[in-house]
Amino acid sequence: MDDAGALRWCQWASQAVPAFVHEKQLRKPAEDTLIAACVVDFSGNKIGDKGCHSLLSLLFELRIGADKLKLHRNHLGRAAGQTLMHFLGQTEHPLNELHLSHNFITREGAVDILKGVAWNPRYPATLRDSLGRLKYVPLWLRLETNMISDPDGLLVQAEQKMHEARRSVGEGHQMANTSEKAICEIWSPDSGLCSATRCDYAHGAHCAMVHLTYPRRQRLPAETKVPPEAKAWRDRPGEAASWALPGSKAAPPVRPKPPPKSSAPAGAGFAAPLKKALAPCPWAEMKKEAPGAVCEAQKAPPAAPAPGLVKCPPPLHPSGVDVVPLPKQAPKAAPKHAWQTADLEHPPLRDPPCKMPPAKEQGATVTGTAERGVEKLLGLFIYGLVRCSS
Repeated sequence: MDDAGALRWCQWASQAVPAFVHEKQLRKPAEDTLIAACVVDFSGNKIGDKGCHSLLSLLFELRIGADKLKLHRNHLGRAAGQTLMHFLGQTEHPLNELHLSHNFITREGAVDILKGVAWNPRYPATLRDSLGRLKYVPLWLRLETNMISDPDGLLVQAEQKMHEARRSVGEGHQMANTSEKAICEIWSPDSGLCSATRCDYAHGAHCAMVHLTYPRRQRLPAETKVPPEAKAWRDRPGEAASWALPGSKAAPPVRPKPPPKSSAPAGAGFAAPLKKALAPCPWAEMKKEAPGAVCEAQKAPPAAPAPGLVKCPPPLHPSGVDVVPLPKQAPKAAPKHAWQTADLEHPPLRDPPCKMPPAKEQGATVTGTAERGVEKLLGLFIYGLVRCSS
């Protein structure tokens, strides 16, 4: 099947697949639910960039997802990578396996595919283990035997692009915490315990997004003849938009980095802000007498001091007026009691309070106060007797 055959198949499937879904009642009439197939296999053909665009556009339009998408051993090139980027970034059912080996995808197309994975918050996908527990598993991506130049540079560039794309869609989405490495590289079939169903480096909610298998096994450009179906990409403005899926949303923009801080003075390179108009001074006559005096209505807001400097407070007297400082005198200690000071202008009008006698030992009695009270009572009693006898 070539590009023309893929186009004819899409025209037939656009009517046959909805009729099959309606006949088997795979989707309720009132709902437009997604249908997930186990495998969508178009491998071993001569499908090029245009045929890949037709197939993925049909799957996206009919809302058909897949666990495994096999497009290996075809004639896919740079433009097919752009179409796969849009499909991976907007599909509602994340793929578990994507087989693209033995094609003619360039390094730019490989970077686009990896960016599409990072744009979709549903990656990494989830699978159930032997105990029925959900676990995160990276996308198993086969990209060996293509036209990818400088595989080491591809990994560095793809890591940067994937982290930028993931940060642009991270807010407001429930997703797994991507580990430090967005790509888990598989060197060879015997390089580790990673497979299409598990990642040896995943722990908890931290998991890579992609398992990139054998990226260093690529075709040699000098020994490879690229078919015309893989050369549909044209370096011209708007070329990327022509390979997007019909009805799909635009790719989320990458959040721009803040501009570096410049040491240029304020107002250089842009219009300076307008100064706040000052109200007329109601005490204009005072300025003639004291030129340095400024009324409160005309005081502009104070400017922020430069970092590391301390702003001195303004003077408390108008400019031009000499102020004689007061002589410094040692403070005098205040007397503890007024009657202890002999040089007071107004001596106290009462005697100093008497001090209470010290307390006696336990068992002794205090007789001074009691004796005075008895004398008063005896005096009153004698005075009463004298009045009665008279």
